[in-house]
Amino acid sequence: MKIILKNIGSFFKKKPNVNGQKTSSNPYRDWAITCTVATLIFLLMVGVTIYLFLGIQKGTLFAGEEVEVTPLKKISSQKLEEALLLMLKREETFNELKTTRPVLTDPSV
Repeated sequence: MKIILKNIGSFFKKKPNVNGQKTSSNPYRDWAITCTVATLIFLLMVGVTIYLFLGIQKGTLFAGEEVEVTPLKKISSQKLEEALLLMLKREETFNELKTTRPVLTDPSV
């Protein structure tokens, strides 16, 4: 394992030039690498786009499990009247508390 790690580490180390001269940059190589990487990324994006398009067209990509629809409970007029009376009572209590002033006492007395 240590030998493999040393080999990987030596691969990334900068090797000295044999002639002692600085290596010049190769613009043709740089452009070839850049264009190759850009082309690969473009082809990957086109592939993903086609996959998504076909999956959506077939309807299988975002298809989920069927959900059972439960029937809604019917509200009776009696329960509706009870709820309305409760809300009116709460409104009266709120308005009463809003208008009356609380009785304050002095705690030091």
